[in-house]
Amino acid sequence: MAKKVTIFQMDDTENSPKIIDIGGSSMVVLYSPIACITEWLERKELENPGVYILRYDSDDVNFSDSVYIGEAEILRERLNQHLKTDKLEFKECIVVVSTKDGELTKAHIKNMESKLYQLSDSAKNSKIFNATKPTLSTLSLADESIVDEFIRQLKMVLPLCGFLCLSPTTAQIILETNTFIIDNKTKGIYARMVIENNHYIVLKDSTVCKDVTASFIYKKNREKLIDAGILVFENDQYKFTENTIFSSPSQPASIILGSTVNGQDVWKNNNGKTMKELQ
Repeated sequence: MAKKVTIFQMDDTENSPKIIDIGGSSMVVLYSPIACITEWLERKELENPGVYILRYDSDDVNFSDSVYIGEAEILRERLNQHLKTDKLEFKECIVVVSTKDGELTKAHIKNMESKLYQLSDSAKNSKIFNATKPTLSTLSLADESIVDEFIRQLKMVLPLCGFLCLSPTTAQIILETNTFIIDNKTKGIYARMVIENNHYIVLKDSTVCKDVTASFIYKKNREKLIDAGILVFENDQYKFTENTIFSSPSQPASIILGSTVNGQDVWKNNNGKTMKELQ
């Protein structure tokens, strides 16, 4: 569904503070570079609860930038603390608030902070400065839907301000597209496989059932992996100690489940579709 996004620029310079509204939404996003932060912090919206993202230069070539993700019941007070106590000065700041009084409680913003942290960590585009991982507060389904809708809209808005922390890298997108899993809760098995250049690569730390059926045709292949130290016994199951290449999806699937199976039927993507269904 198309959404109208309104960006109000507070002066005529490219990097001026901005207020971003989305049509039909109570969410408001405010942006400021560090050069304008003192005046920007006087805005009335920053007396409200909300979440914020601080953006820093990256000291790691593997990331485009660094971010700190936080929440506060009074945003102005928390951001002033950062300015006074942080060893490294941030370059830019984004805050997310609601225009509806009382819509975002402490539980809402704690839930949103945790989810934004998880999304940024998964995207692997920005280095995260948070010293600890935020805890996920429990919400009712109705309240959680408010948070999830704010996050969905925020994903659309952040790149407009140069914040790419929720945007997966190209490599990550390719990885997610070509990744399949076996998640067998009955046997306590969870394995991941990536398809690359017609090779089927089972990823390190994938788990393997300890028992095999009498008619198992890949028994010798499995024993070779154990003898080579690629499969090690740990916590009542085997585990891959390194990424391992196979020539077909059926061989690793059978080794993982301990019985002869068609890999096209048991490997599924993140949406639950089997390899056969995707053909």
